[in-house]
Amino acid sequence: KETYILSTEACAVCQRCAILDGQPCRLPERMHPCVESQGIVISELAEKHGIAFSQMHAPFPVWLDGHPEETEYVLQTVEKVIAVCAYVGCPAVVVHPFVGAEAAACREINLQIYRRLMPAAKKYGVKICLENMFTAHHDHIFECFCTAPEDACELIDQLNAEAGEECFGFCFDVGHANISGIKQSEGLAYVGKRLKVLHIN
Repeated sequence: KETYILSTEACAVCQRCAILDGQPCRLPERMHPCVESQGIVISELAEKHGIAFSQMHAPFPVWLDGHPEETEYVLQTVEKVIAVCAYVGCPAVVVHPFVGAEAAACREINLQIYRRLMPAAKKYGVKICLENMFTAHHDHIFECFCTAPEDACELIDQLNAEAGEECFGFCFDVGHANISGIKQSEGLAYVGKRLKVLHIN
């Protein structure tokens, strides 16, 4: 089996990566195995074998509280992932919401995160999906911000209104809902038309 190792480092062989303009790699024999270059390789393999991508998952956590430089690095990586989604024809990327604070603080931090990613979503036509979450400590499961679908739905509605188009949607993780005690039918009914992708586990 051949393994593709993905790196979040930039390739930097070219001044501007061709994938950002929807073009094939100019120097495939020299490219560094980064997010963009491997997106090119994977796209070619997927086309060869008739594989389509319905969703991707961004790296997480996206927000490292108290570490602005590291947070910026991750956010730049997520922007690259959104570009790769567009290149390989993937319509949606799941970006975990930040859940590590009180609800009001989480809401403001998440607005910062998703507003930052909004231009990339609009540019590349890729929907950013917020996932229902939980948190754990010493093997105990706890509710957190975005455990209840209402939290993410409120963010989605506000962000789409600000974007002026549907850039954000909901990823409903049935496993997360199950261990959090969320009744699946009620959760999905509340999410409604915001639902774009599922995680079945």
